[in-house]
Amino acid sequence: MAKYVYPAYVYREPDGYIIDFPDWRERFGGMTDGKTWDEAMYMGNDLLGLMCMCTEDDQLEFPKPSTDLIEPPNGSVTLFYTDTDYYRTLCARNKKRRLRWRMEIRAMRLKRRSHVAF
Repeated sequence: MAKYVYPAYVYREPDGYIIDFPDWRERFGGMTDGKTWDEAMYMGNDLLGLMCMCTEDDQLEFPKPSTDLIEPPNGSVTLFYTDTDYYRTLCARNKKRRLRWRMEIRAMRLKRRSHVAF
């Protein structure tokens, strides 16, 4: 139960933005998207909260945050922050959330958009 900060690549696409957490690719896929900048930032923060909360619940080791990311020519690098205690409070208020299911749906949806070069 803590606060976490992880870097992410943000790519601009013709139909929106893609957020990619390279430190989380192996475990969760680590990608989400949004049609607008605000939506993409919200989705990135939501995804990081889900990934961190599930990692805590499963008592797994957290990936070490990258410190050497270089801005790609078609995007940028930004930091995302999450507080899992606060995120758990949000999830408790909305009992219809099925966290792992949401992550699997997002991963399947993003497989179709995997044309972004990393």
